[in-house]
Amino acid sequence: MANLPWAEALEALESEVGRLRDAWEAVEFRLLMGSTNPPVTEGAYFEPTVEPLPGDLRVAFDIPLLLQGRMTAIQFLALLQKWTGGQAFSFGGYDFVAPEITGTLSWDKDVPSTHLFNRPLNPLPPTDTEYRFHRLTGGGGTPNTTVRDQINTIAYSMGTTPYSLLEKYMGMGWDGSIKNFSAVVPIPATMLQPLRQADSQVQVCMRYRRPFQTTDFWVRASPEVWRSSLPKVSVLDESPDGAGWYRACATVDVPTDKSDLNVWAGRADSIQLYDWHVLSRIETPATTEATTRTFLASWNRLATRRPSALLSDPTKAATGRGPANVAAAAELLLLNGLAALGYPTFYGPSPFETSGVDIMAFDATTKTAFAISVTVTEAIADKIGKLVMLRKELDVEVGEDWHLSLVVVTIQPRGALVAARLKEANDDNVNVLTGEDLQPLMDESPDLRPFEQALHRHRQFYPSAPSLPGMGSG
Repeated sequence: MANLPWAEALEALESEVGRLRDAWEAVEFRLLMGSTNPPVTEGAYFEPTVEPLPGDLRVAFDIPLLLQGRMTAIQFLALLQKWTGGQAFSFGGYDFVAPEITGTLSWDKDVPSTHLFNRPLNPLPPTDTEYRFHRLTGGGGTPNTTVRDQINTIAYSMGTTPYSLLEKYMGMGWDGSIKNFSAVVPIPATMLQPLRQADSQVQVCMRYRRPFQTTDFWVRASPEVWRSSLPKVSVLDESPDGAGWYRACATVDVPTDKSDLNVWAGRADSIQLYDWHVLSRIETPATTEATTRTFLASWNRLATRRPSALLSDPTKAATGRGPANVAAAAELLLLNGLAALGYPTFYGPSPFETSGVDIMAFDATTKTAFAISVTVTEAIADKIGKLVMLRKELDVEVGEDWHLSLVVVTIQPRGALVAARLKEANDDNVNVLTGEDLQPLMDESPDLRPFEQALHRHRQFYPSAPSLPGMGSG
């Protein structure tokens, strides 16, 4: 970590962005600007992303002016150069002026994802280990009480706090009390889970984007603790891995009498001793169910677009102003979660257009048949009504050996739903899953337990239903 004055800090950021610019498809930005003319920038947030997102500029709030948008990496470099020289950067009909920050900014290189202040707006694809980031952040200057009061007013009208409001709409933990600048720069490289092989070797693969090459990575392995004298093994045989990613691997000899093996990997230009560490163990063969649960992260890596990227703004989805295919993304997110749980599933999209129910899933362990209806809005009354009308028919069709559970799924948060509709669902024995219940499926390494537990809330309606393994009957 280094504390740098404004111009020097921007030059350090510009240097890293220039070096890695070929890795990214766009740069997300958020600018909070005052109500003066010309506007004065109160807060700025920048985040390069590997998502293939088109250029965009939109107004989130008018007073104070909050802009959300995307630019190219080249445009971001031009902005940094303008701001370093004390000039405004013109973009989309606006003049972006640098926030007047006194004091120094914190320049942190090779920060692990677990040390970030907030989750990235566009997370990198799920991985077995974690990504690292460069981060430049700092605040200061004279407080703008007018802008702060405007933020307070908006937050109060939305039933939240200024900190939570700016965290949601700007991607940064900040309450608007002082001017603030943040840039979070993802390093698109990671180590995949090492694979133990039958011939006393372990294969270690790196996954990365340009400008990285095989010469940028090294691997070390030992059944003992880290030692700098251990040989560094180079990765070789690069091959494309989809969506602009590449994969290269190293094969390391391991002792035959050791079940545990420490595997380390690093980047040639990292300031860390190593960037990734995994304890590899020889395990007993996984059960089929365990395989499907762990395969979800691997499946997500194969996708060029992640469903969670289309569900990041439920409010826009509810008003029809969200990204295209958001309804299909919600259903796919749910289907992948059900598949990972090992539930046989029937799906009725176009052209089938199954009436009143979108998905049927069967949990053989608890003998539960789920009839699921999915929506992206908070209007769940119609979904509940149609499912209830189908209950008798579906109950007969699944047979007396199964407990039928009616489930309505919405990507909206529970707080956005009308309390009376939730009561109706409860009275009709319909389980409602909300955005909070789906959130674990959107994570880089999905934790299926909260999602599975939410699905099985039906047991409050069927006290005699078998318990989920590892859980009580309530």
